[in-house]
Amino acid sequence: MASGWAYFELTSADRPSANGTRQERYAVDHESMTSYRVVTSPPLSWLAARDACNDSNEMLAVLEPVERATFVTRFLRENKKAIMGENDELFCFVGASRPANAWNSIWPASGPDFMWLDGQPVNLTTTASFWADGRPNNLDENDNVLSIKATTTENFRWDDYDDFEKNCYICQRQ
Repeated sequence: MASGWAYFELTSADRPSANGTRQERYAVDHESMTSYRVVTSPPLSWLAARDACNDSNEMLAVLEPVERATFVTRFLRENKKAIMGENDELFCFVGASRPANAWNSIWPASGPDFMWLDGQPVNLTTTASFWADGRPNNLDENDNVLSIKATTTENFRWDDYDDFEKNCYICQRQ
């Protein structure tokens, strides 16, 4: 484990092998050939998390098509205790936000639409089962980014969230 970073991984049988060397910092979705990394420390704002992923030749996780969201959600649920530690609540940023020119504005929950970092819109219809009840809602009028929320009662549901808060984040690499 690198200094200042916490990684969570699948069992050794599920880790990829590159040139005979195990890549222990990634959970791999073999269907999409995408690796995911959950970073809990240090917690960062959404923009800083985006930059940290980019600095590692990764990007904040894009969770569409829904099979990717299913894989990441399953991984988080199976590793909930390790990821959450002693926390009662945890938010992890992923790679979707409202358009930057719309940040910190009073918008209805339905707009402007969230966009993934790859330029695709977040499909609120196909991803409906991943959202927490009543979300997105832009409750604080600055819920500009997408996070995955876990509490003692909620089990990793999507929430529109404040981009300035510092949280864990999920990077992906293909």
